Amino acid sequence: METTRRRTRSRLALCAASACCLTLAHPAGRTNVGGAQIRVPLPGGGGGGRSQGAMLSKAGPQFPALYLLSNITARVFVRGGAPMVVEYRLGSQGTAAVTLTAVMKKGEKSFTRRLEPTGGEVRQVVFTLPEEFGDKPAVATLSVRVGNTSPNDAAPPDFGLFRLGMGEKAVGSMTIERLSFQPGRVRATQREKAAYGFSSRSDFPKVSVEFRLLGRTLRGEPDSRLANVEQLGGVRRGESVSRQWDGRNQKGEVSRGRHQLAVSGWYEEKKGGDWTTALSDERVIVE
Repeated sequence: METTRRRTRSRLALCAASACCLTLAHPAGRTNVGGAQIRVPLPGGGGGGRSQGAMLSKAGPQFPALYLLSNITARVFVRGGAPMVVEYRLGSQGTAAVTLTAVMKKGEKSFTRRLEPTGGEVRQVVFTLPEEFGDKPAVATLSVRVGNTSPNDAAPPDFGLFRLGMGEKAVGSMTIERLSFQPGRVRATQREKAAYGFSSRSDFPKVSVEFRLLGRTLRGEPDSRLANVEQLGGVRRGESVSRQWDGRNQKGEVSRGRHQLAVSGWYEEKKGGDWTTALSDERVIVE
């Protein structure tokens, strides 16, 4: 099932630099930042499947603090036969694929779904995960790899990612939507705050909100860095949430620059492990 929603060119241009992307390998990888190659581990790495499952149950989908515009890697739950949604935009000269890899009792299982170019449109694709992942939630590494059709094209691919989700409670109409993040500029040094909100069409026992600082590396690559995160407890179907952010990072310092809102809702492993992550179109510049 595929649905396409047209948006204005200006909003799409804003979204391009905000795609949550990084260059990582499974389960941890290397990425170029300012010309230097550094190792960026996935959150919750180093433990066994049981400890990783406990982390996903407690804190939801695990994305690294740093994203670069070329690739996404995250640690998530998967379940055989469950639907998965990807909402994205991909230029005609770009290539992209979603890969899910889980270590099962009978060995490693991997599944890849290619994402077709969408031009100047945002497309939502829903597909079914293979039964080989099992009927219970399994910890998997999710990778969204992006490139150019021409190997000689060094420009960043025209790619935007707006939503990911797994499970009946997080796909289709049962999702988090109507993200808002305003005003366009706040002076945190003068105690001004940004207002954010969202609504849910499903019950999610646990919800978290991330504030992502958008920028570029010294090499000009668009990046997204975690500024702060808030655990909000749960949200009920039909409920709308409205809160404020003081524009400060996890160290209590003003997080200067342009920011994006990311909202995740999820179920614990013992309740099916369904999860969703949505990214706002709106940006807030913090001063």
